Amino acid sequence: MAYAIVHHFPGGTKAQYEASIQAMHPAHGGLPEGQISHMAGASDGGWTITAVHDSLESWVRFRDNTLVPTMQKGIAGGFTTPPTEIAFEVANKQVPTVVVTHEVDDVARWVASNKRDEVFGSIGITVRTFVDPAGGNRVGLVAQVPDMDAMQAMIQSAAGAEAMKHDGVRPETIAIFTAP
Repeated sequence: MAYAIVHHFPGGTKAQYEASIQAMHPAHGGLPEGQISHMAGASDGGWTITAVHDSLESWVRFRDNTLVPTMQKGIAGGFTTPPTEIAFEVANKQVPTVVVTHEVDDVARWVASNKRDEVFGSIGITVRTFVDPAGGNRVGLVAQVPDMDAMQAMIQSAAGAEAMKHDGVRPETIAIFTAP
């Protein structure tokens, strides 16, 4: 079951957040393993971060192996005081669903690849894959997308281009459908 953490840093600033996130999140701008969404912003009296992990175990692993050790060492320009924390098991999570279609060079290779899960998973997107039962090279995805802007940025990034090349995706054929 998904597990959410809300951290409020009294007196925290955007600059402190940016320094802290740079020290704790992967260099490519994605999410740590197991984290499925991350939101942050200025709030009354400081800065608040909400992160959702795919499980309590994922949160504990991130907290114990990354968050606490990194903060204990100190982060240049980062938060200087510990946060208040609220944590809970997520009972209801709703994110937009999109349908993505495109052509690929080799359907079997595309289906077998874990690259799309690696790339999209790094920004909290989960996908189900579909192929045309009549054959052909057109395939589809149904994706749960917590942040459409992050998805678009990933598709247009060097990492996205590399993943598409790896999977034989023909970028010019991508069509993304959203609910009206």
